[in-house]
Amino acid sequence: MSLATQDLLRKSSLYTEAKKVVLQHPQPNIACIEHQLGIDRVQATTLFGAMLGDILDFNISTGDALVKAELRLPQRDARPLAQRLSIAQAWMQEAQCLVIVAGQGMIAHLDEQGGEPELTVHSTSASLAKHSSAWNDPAFTADAFHSRPHWAFAAYRSYLAHSRATKLNADVAVIKQWCDSRPQGAFIYTSLVDGRFQKAGFPLARVYERNGTIHRLQCAANCSDSREVIWPSFSVRSHAIAALGACLPEPPQCPYCNASLRPNCLLPHDQYWNTSRRNRQRNLLEDWLARSRSPLFILLGVQAHETRLHQFVARTRGRQCIHMYMDSEEENQFDGTSVMVPFDQALASLRSAMNREV
Repeated sequence: MSLATQDLLRKSSLYTEAKKVVLQHPQPNIACIEHQLGIDRVQATTLFGAMLGDILDFNISTGDALVKAELRLPQRDARPLAQRLSIAQAWMQEAQCLVIVAGQGMIAHLDEQGGEPELTVHSTSASLAKHSSAWNDPAFTADAFHSRPHWAFAAYRSYLAHSRATKLNADVAVIKQWCDSRPQGAFIYTSLVDGRFQKAGFPLARVYERNGTIHRLQCAANCSDSREVIWPSFSVRSHAIAALGACLPEPPQCPYCNASLRPNCLLPHDQYWNTSRRNRQRNLLEDWLARSRSPLFILLGVQAHETRLHQFVARTRGRQCIHMYMDSEEENQFDGTSVMVPFDQALASLRSAMNREV
């Protein structure tokens, strides 16, 4: 089908009706369009094909088409919880390898509640607290490292200190132990930028950070001479102590163009992000997926707005996918094929499964 023909078809009333059918169907397919609209197979196939790239994502591994995450209607897995947990536990025991897809909803579940940070200077410093909160300020954008480099770098430095000071809870150790026990191991695909999985002991070569990391620095201008250069982050302890004073230290500068350095992660309104490190991680992930045998996909804290993570899962996952949801918003993301289970109960099943394997 030519692009012109496809565009014309997408403007038709029949296509609009077909989209309504697909969006309301838990497992969209050609047959559901054919039967619901009372049209022949050829028409239904043509309409379905036009939806790919419009409202549907294509899964290369399974040949399935799934409604794009951002367009799905709220829907829950209607099967009894006991049945869902039983299926999930069986899959977890059988899995040879895993892909852990971790989203923003994991943040609260990875941190140790009530734990004392390793850098007590951070928790007692009003200066650091002020700059750490600036990390979430709407003004904290990629351009801030050009227009307000001292303020922007102070915010970054304090957020980095907070991240390094945060202790992880025991749940992470359970997930790590499970991943290590799989014959072919596991790969982490995450939108988190604070290096929590590396902190938990996952190998650097088995983590894909979709949005980059705060633990590396890049040129704020992403100048041509530094395109392939990523620097390790500085010693946070000395800078955290220095920030207790009234003066903020000078932000480090790019040795090639003298622009300020900034974290190597995707920032709001970012046209300067250096993706070279992220791209190398992606190559490692693709190589691993090519060599892995039917990995079990586990979604942890993947929220509805994290469309890139959902698209990756829709394109790549096999038949088995467990979504361990953290809240009611996630619970409403049932795609008709995965198994939806509460995180806490799934983790309890995981502990039980590992105990039986010992």
